[in-house]
Amino acid sequence: MILDNIKNLLNPVPAIGGLEISDLVLRFAVIENGNLKQASVQLPPGLITNGKVQDKAKVVVGLKALHQQIAPLNKIIHVIALIPSDDIYTQALAMPLVAEKNLRETAELNLRMVSPIDIKSSYYSYQILGENQQGQLEILGAFANSASVEELIGLLKEANFSTIAVEFSSLSLTRVIKEYAAGLKQDVPYLVINLSSDGPDLTIMKNGNLYFSLFKSWSSLQKEIGGRKLTSQDVQDFLISHVKQILNFYSSRWGASVTEVLLISTPISKEITQAVKVSFGLNVQVLTIMKFGQLSPLWYGVLGAALRGQLPRSKDRLITLTAVGVEEEYFRESTIRFIKSWRNVIADIADLQARVKLFNNSVDLVAKIQEDTVPWSPLFVKLRTLAAEQVTLERVSVDPSLNTLLSGRAVSDTAVISFKNKMIEESNFKDVVLPLSNIKANTDGTVSFILNFKITSLKF
Repeated sequence: MILDNIKNLLNPVPAIGGLEISDLVLRFAVIENGNLKQASVQLPPGLITNGKVQDKAKVVVGLKALHQQIAPLNKIIHVIALIPSDDIYTQALAMPLVAEKNLRETAELNLRMVSPIDIKSSYYSYQILGENQQGQLEILGAFANSASVEELIGLLKEANFSTIAVEFSSLSLTRVIKEYAAGLKQDVPYLVINLSSDGPDLTIMKNGNLYFSLFKSWSSLQKEIGGRKLTSQDVQDFLISHVKQILNFYSSRWGASVTEVLLISTPISKEITQAVKVSFGLNVQVLTIMKFGQLSPLWYGVLGAALRGQLPRSKDRLITLTAVGVEEEYFRESTIRFIKSWRNVIADIADLQARVKLFNNSVDLVAKIQEDTVPWSPLFVKLRTLAAEQVTLERVSVDPSLNTLLSGRAVSDTAVISFKNKMIEESNFKDVVLPLSNIKANTDGTVSFILNFKITSLKF
């Protein structure tokens, strides 16, 4: 209990909100004590167009203005970033059931094979949908241009936002529907129609999982009709055409028909409902959420991101379009917070007289722990032995639970895989994970890598 109190005092878990970046608006939402706190900034037209940043400096100005509505600029705000959907690609696929230790590597290999864009210049991720009737494991993969993602993460960092994960509107919206929608049927696929501020977003979801997503920006749609102003009929024509394609695709891919439609409320909801009913005979209902019922549907996406922020980071197994996964990024952030917290304790020591007794007890406890601590040198000797001449260890980070992050450099991909396999054979290590995406080629012919494992014993 005392250790937990010290940990919470020195390294408190930060609140994580959702932050949506779209062509014309920045939105932030965070759930604290069951209440939703919001902030937003309108962007002048042209700063972001079809998800592409046209003026970085002015976008940063907007992000800083948003930051100041939430907290002072010198305070880091942790967020799940919701980026424009223009260049996001999703694909559901099935693969054989494999052991849990091989799941990540197998899934990433399958994603690399089916990627709709150049895999070398993309970030890709997946989340598990479940087991299908053929006994295969279904996953949803997502892909995005890595340069575009890094640009947005960089702009967020300039405004002192720390990006924990990156996702997209249809994924966030599905989470809101799963958590808060009333009257949904189990094991029934739903077509979700969302006329977002950036454009029509059509998705298929079932049992709270996203299976398919199609997005079209308003500007792209306007170009298709010759550049004239869009009308309600233009929107209906687009929906009728693409709903038909989606229904046919789902039927051929999963062997089932979609009969239910969830419509996100819009000024032309009646017209859309009538058009879909007449054209396809589908049952259409306007989405009603049971919590935050007065919230505008324009906020549903960032609400979904805020919901994800409520998850313990160790249990976040959802898609994130970043260079590293959610756990790795959270581990890094936790380490930085811990260091900064200690610095604050040292700087403010004159003001902590009232806690002298607690501090002294804590020091005694730490001293006792140090007496009982097993020396670390056998671990490093073992790792160097396994690495041999082919692998150079650069950094080893171990948290209090003995979860370990190891980075290094090797002469080849084969040497890295051999090193990983040697670690798997060691009884003192378990859950050795080396995703393919964590192996990077260097210009000098070597490769850099990052792997995770857990130490079960320090008695080598």
